[in-house]
Amino acid sequence: MYVVIAGGGATGLILAQRLEKKNIDVTIIEKDVERCDELLMRTRAHVIRGDATDPEVLEEAEITRADYLVCVTGDDKTNLLVATIGMHIGVENIIVRVEHPTYEKIAREMGFKNLINPAEIGATMIESVIRGIRVIEMFRIEDDSVDMEEITIDEKSIFKDKPLKYILEKSKDTVYPLMILRNGEIIIPDPNYRLKVGEKVWVLRKRRRFLF
Repeated sequence: MYVVIAGGGATGLILAQRLEKKNIDVTIIEKDVERCDELLMRTRAHVIRGDATDPEVLEEAEITRADYLVCVTGDDKTNLLVATIGMHIGVENIIVRVEHPTYEKIAREMGFKNLINPAEIGATMIESVIRGIRVIEMFRIEDDSVDMEEITIDEKSIFKDKPLKYILEKSKDTVYPLMILRNGEIIIPDPNYRLKVGEKVWVLRKRRRFLF
């Protein structure tokens, strides 16, 4: 697997370090010289100093072979532009960081599904703690081989119209479905429930391999 990260800030750095533990090939694009030096010292990633909105820089990063493009610079406009270029080039999996509600709406209208809003995520976690719900611990699994994952069922998904148990049968790992989300509604998992386009499945997975 190959991942291109646009933005070498705190998020880009931590993500690169975690992906390296999974032996995933990573390239980071960062404009700041000093930050590039730090990335080189703290990761094994291929670091490119440059503007991720520059097609030549993206070409140097070999974006056409990227399995994922992750846009996590500190600027929403830059992230959207890089994501748009990536979509035009043909990258299938694009993750975009957006904080301003207007840009988040624009991103959704443009067809980007994997959006990360750090402020919203942080507020949700803090609210849960205040309410006495220990949600944060669910995202802090110490065992590197255990993850909680969200599987989106779209038209291209191999799980479309398949029973939920097909996910368990297809995976080479130990997988436990936690819940199904449909239009904000939570559906309790049933092994024979047939998955529909637009639904999301949350699973707890003990990994032997990175992908299905």
